[in-house]
Amino acid sequence: MSTLANTFFGRKEYRIDPKGRIPLSADYYSKLNLSEKNDTIIVTCSPYRNERYLEIFSEDQWEAQQNIIDKMKEGPVKQYFL
Repeated sequence: MSTLANTFFGRKEYRIDPKGRIPLSADYYSKLNLSEKNDTIIVTCSPYRNERYLEIFSEDQWEAQQNIIDKMKEGPVKQYFL
Protein backbone atom coordinates (compact mmCIF):
# COMPACT_ATOMS: atom_id res chain seq x y z
CA MET A 1 0.00 0.00 0.00
CA SER A 2 1.31 3.46 -0.82
CA THR A 3 2.37 5.76 1.96
CA LEU A 4 3.66 9.29 1.87
CA ALA A 5 7.11 7.90 2.67
CA ASN A 6 7.30 6.17 -0.72
CA THR A 7 5.38 8.79 -2.67
CA PHE A 8 7.07 11.24 -4.96
CA PHE A 9 5.72 13.89 -7.23
CA GLY A 10 6.94 15.23 -10.51
CA ARG A 11 5.93 15.97 -14.02
CA LYS A 12 7.55 14.55 -17.10
CA GLU A 13 6.26 14.21 -20.61
CA TYR A 14 6.96 10.93 -22.36
CA ARG A 15 5.93 9.32 -25.58
CA ILE A 16 4.94 5.68 -25.70
CA ASP A 17 7.23 3.80 -28.08
CA PRO A 18 5.95 1.54 -30.92
CA LYS A 19 6.10 -1.47 -28.57
CA GLY A 20 3.85 0.28 -26.03
CA ARG A 21 6.61 1.04 -23.53
CA ILE A 22 7.16 4.22 -21.52
CA PRO A 23 10.85 5.13 -21.16
CA LEU A 24 11.22 6.17 -17.51
CA SER A 25 14.27 7.94 -16.17
CA ALA A 26 16.61 6.21 -13.73
CA ASP A 27 15.35 8.59 -11.01
CA TYR A 28 12.02 6.78 -10.92
CA TYR A 29 13.67 3.39 -10.61
CA SER A 30 15.89 4.50 -7.74
CA LYS A 31 12.94 6.07 -5.88
CA LEU A 32 11.10 2.74 -6.15
CA ASN A 33 14.22 0.76 -5.18
CA LEU A 34 14.22 -1.06 -8.51
CA SER A 35 16.99 -2.01 -10.88
CA GLU A 36 16.50 -0.70 -14.41
CA LYS A 37 17.22 -4.04 -16.07
CA ASN A 38 15.71 -6.68 -13.83
CA ASP A 39 12.56 -5.33 -12.21
CA THR A 40 9.07 -4.84 -13.52
CA ILE A 41 6.88 -1.84 -12.76
CA ILE A 42 3.15 -1.46 -13.22
CA VAL A 43 1.82 1.90 -14.43
CA THR A 44 -1.87 2.60 -13.98
CA CYS A 45 -4.17 5.58 -14.42
CA SER A 46 -5.56 7.26 -11.35
CA PRO A 47 -8.57 5.38 -9.97
CA TYR A 48 -10.38 8.71 -9.62
CA ARG A 49 -12.22 9.83 -12.73
CA ASN A 50 -11.64 13.56 -12.28
CA GLU A 51 -7.92 13.19 -11.48
CA ARG A 52 -5.35 12.96 -14.27
CA TYR A 53 -2.19 11.22 -13.12
CA LEU A 54 -0.39 7.91 -13.33
CA GLU A 55 0.54 5.65 -10.46
CA ILE A 56 3.71 3.55 -10.58
CA PHE A 57 4.00 0.37 -8.52
CA SER A 58 6.68 -2.25 -7.99
CA GLU A 59 5.35 -5.80 -8.33
CA ASP A 60 5.14 -6.12 -4.52
CA GLN A 61 3.27 -2.83 -4.20
CA TRP A 62 0.90 -3.85 -7.00
CA GLU A 63 0.17 -7.16 -5.27
CA ALA A 64 -0.69 -5.24 -2.09
CA GLN A 65 -3.08 -2.99 -4.09
CA GLN A 66 -4.74 -6.07 -5.59
CA ASN A 67 -5.20 -7.58 -2.12
CA ILE A 68 -6.99 -4.42 -0.99
CA ILE A 69 -9.31 -4.56 -4.01
CA ASP A 70 -9.95 -8.27 -3.51
CA LYS A 71 -11.11 -7.59 0.07
CA MET A 72 -13.62 -4.93 -1.04
CA LYS A 73 -17.30 -5.73 -0.85
CA GLU A 74 -18.82 -6.54 -4.23
CA GLY A 75 -20.52 -3.54 -5.76
CA PRO A 76 -19.95 -0.43 -7.89
CA VAL A 77 -16.89 0.78 -5.95
CA LYS A 78 -15.05 -2.51 -6.36
CA GLN A 79 -16.16 -2.76 -9.98
CA TYR A 80 -14.66 0.68 -10.64
CA PHE A 81 -11.20 -0.68 -9.75
CA LEU A 82 -11.52 -3.77 -11.94
